[in-house]
Amino acid sequence: MNSSILLQFFINGIYISCTYVLVALGLSLIFGVLDIADFAQGALFMVGAYICYYAMKFLGVPYFLSLSFSLFFVAILGNINNLLVYRPLRGTIGANTLVAALGIFIIVQNLGLLVFGSEYTSVESPFGKAKFSFLHVFITEHRTFVIFATFFLIFLTWLFLYKTKWGQGLRAMSQNREAATLVGVNIDKVSIIAFGLAAGLAGVSGALIAPVEPFTPTLGGEVILKAFASVVFGGMGSLIGAVTGAFIIGITETVAVAFISSAYSSMIAFGLMILILFIRPQGLLGEKV
Repeated sequence: MNSSILLQFFINGIYISCTYVLVALGLSLIFGVLDIADFAQGALFMVGAYICYYAMKFLGVPYFLSLSFSLFFVAILGNINNLLVYRPLRGTIGANTLVAALGIFIIVQNLGLLVFGSEYTSVESPFGKAKFSFLHVFITEHRTFVIFATFFLIFLTWLFLYKTKWGQGLRAMSQNREAATLVGVNIDKVSIIAFGLAAGLAGVSGALIAPVEPFTPTLGGEVILKAFASVVFGGMGSLIGAVTGAFIIGITETVAVAFISSAYSSMIAFGLMILILFIRPQGLLGEKV
């Protein structure tokens, strides 16, 4: 197998990783602050894609502006989940919030099937079907946009978390909840920020990939599982670990297609997750308890 083909698989892996990384970042954020494995983010990923579609079709909103629609409205939905479901369960055993999160995911997905139907929906890319070509490697302009937009959003998230007082409060809460509360960090305000940011990232991620291929309300199922595997691989509660895990898993499972088969690509993510738990139970960049 020549180097051009391997490079093509690597570039494809970068794109696949970008479909996981923003959801993984949100998952890690919420888990770090509130110890909630918020699987509902998978449903919000799907909702973001449909908001993009309907904003363009019925409101005549340009694609790039529809991204902000998805981010804003899904961020609101994330906080509705927080206020109606997670806040009343705060302080109970972790299994309760896990079951609640799975319940929200299933409910929203089935509501999506009821409202949107089970037929495939497609969003027209502003880039059309144009492609870049270099070193005998091809990538569509839209996939290139997804990659650059994802890295830009990761950078903006880093700026928010490390350069603003709200982000610093959120990080303080994720590192030591009791100490942060003692110095005056308000857990309710931090929860609103965490859920809004995580859900917004999931929503805009769904909108980013919506033009790549047709989708249905079941869109978020595989994404949330791969994102969760990325978080476990990188270290639960570690934001850098979540990003690193998503890229390692996305690239590895795509490159593995070149040597094994595309039928087994999904096995790679969970195989890596199990392997890291044997070798380093706290994850690649997680702190040992």
